[in-house]
Amino acid sequence: ILQKIHRALRPGGLLVASVWEKNEAMCCSNKVIAELLNLPERPQVNFDPYALAAGRADAALDATCFSPGPGHNEISALQVNLGAHGGPRAYKLGLIGWLGLLCSMSHEQPAVLDRAKRIFDETSKASVDAQGDVIFDVQYRMISAVKKKKKKKK
Repeated sequence: ILQKIHRALRPGGLLVASVWEKNEAMCCSNKVIAELLNLPERPQVNFDPYALAAGRADAALDATCFSPGPGHNEISALQVNLGAHGGPRAYKLGLIGWLGLLCSMSHEQPAVLDRAKRIFDETSKASVDAQGDVIFDVQYRMISAVKKKKKKKK
């Protein structure tokens, strides 16, 4: 993908992206799904959401002839409020990446959504603030890269 982006940009062009550095919401949802499906660890997915975390994008950017851009590798933090703990909204937002699977399972197992909510409510207890809301801390890393300009021939 980086090679295609590199070809599309003019020399000096800027690539900006963000990647997860830490995501408590994702960790919680994976624990819920693992327990729901009786898995020993988090379910396997088709991608690693942390593949480019911890500066691992740098080697790939350098190999594709990008140089670091403004703000490259800066880490920012957010708090994501999913709403009232135990309420009907928090667990759906917390499990949003898995709702398709849960809904398809609910055709054969009607109680699966109720069970997922119970597991989510238990798993997310440590993330409840003083107002009773589920709050997850997330961090993302800024990827900023400039397409290197061609050196002028003398």
